Amino acid sequence: MSLRSLIILTALAACCSPSPAAAAPTLAPACDFAAKVSGHGRGVACRIPLDRDRGAFTLEAWGDLNDDALEAHGLRLSHLAKPDYADRQARVTLTLAPFPAQIWRTADGVGGLKAADFNGDGYTDLALLERETGRPNPPYFYWLFDPEADQFVRSSALERLGDVFLNPATGLLETYWRMGASEEGVSHHRWVNGTLTIAFQAVCPMFHEPGEGALLLTGADGVEQEIPMAPGESCLERMENEEKAFQARWAARTSPPAAQPPPP
Repeated sequence: MSLRSLIILTALAACCSPSPAAAAPTLAPACDFAAKVSGHGRGVACRIPLDRDRGAFTLEAWGDLNDDALEAHGLRLSHLAKPDYADRQARVTLTLAPFPAQIWRTADGVGGLKAADFNGDGYTDLALLERETGRPNPPYFYWLFDPEADQFVRSSALERLGDVFLNPATGLLETYWRMGASEEGVSHHRWVNGTLTIAFQAVCPMFHEPGEGALLLTGADGVEQEIPMAPGESCLERMENEEKAFQARWAARTSPPAAQPPPP
């Protein structure tokens, strides 16, 4: 039987440096799926660090809860700034209803909800799954924290990418995708002056035999390169090897130089 439920995602103070210069890590939201929510019965409560100088943001999502899985019908974002802590008056910044989304309990936390610094400005951003599709790269809703406006703002640029993974080694946004029955690939994006641009992309045709087809590579310069497969070579294996080589090059490029030993 469906239960009307509520998810409270409170962005609490980060435990580390107050400076937003250091990028916020990818976080695994800790959620209580047996929380009692006043006026809504059984619900879910999750905490996500934001920035300890910014107070707290609360994301409330309501809908039907079945076996620890929520089919959300709407959501509301509220901000509780530090000066308001005494009287606990929250300022509602955004309400969306109807608003479909999904969130569920997993063995190691929660699914359908991600918290990470998706644009590298040092503040935690949010992502909420729209729906499961049974394929790679399901659609997500994204909100980037805007410190000047002091609120979360929807990001259509990230939503066009789908299910994004923030790679801590490279700082790039990775997406693995499949386009119908024609092709599948992997993309690595970076922000350049507020715009998402491709740093690396590799695409393989679907249902190819070893030695057939070609791998299409695109680099940060936007130049496309078509690599025919050698006899017996798998395009997917070649794509994986090219991606690993790119990741190693990018990580070395962005790593600080090694410390030099003192002169004798």
